[in-house]
Amino acid sequence: MGGFRNRSCSSSCLSRSCGSCVEVGLVQGRHLSVDGSFVEANAAKESRIPREQLGEAAQVHHPVRQYLREVEEQNPVEEPVHEQGNKEAWICLCGNTPIFDGFYPCDRDGNEMVPAEGWDNLYVCARCGRIIDQDSLEVVDRNRSFKRLD
Repeated sequence: MGGFRNRSCSSSCLSRSCGSCVEVGLVQGRHLSVDGSFVEANAAKESRIPREQLGEAAQVHHPVRQYLREVEEQNPVEEPVHEQGNKEAWICLCGNTPIFDGFYPCDRDGNEMVPAEGWDNLYVCARCGRIIDQDSLEVVDRNRSFKRLD
């Protein structure tokens, strides 16, 4: 997932495909498969889990978004940066800038909104869905299927 996460086009296609499958009822989105690249492993014989206990050991105990957030916290990535000479614009981790796909004011869920009193100064990257705090440039969340106003 680490390498895949940086491939915005492939990631976006997979996210949309999975979302569409959930919407039309082909899958329920209740189960999660985990790529071994982020799973700690212990090959010692005493760490082996008996076949009868595999079902219990594989239980998912929290939502996928929470799991992905935890994976990203355990594997931190760089934050977006300001464009050189322009403190009003930044470059997202996916390479997006204001002159390409752009950024849109958003709510905490990453859905585009018209800024109003109480707005949290958050923007969503139109390319990858990262939700970015305008003041700190911190990526606070991600919503690959955010809703646009138009």
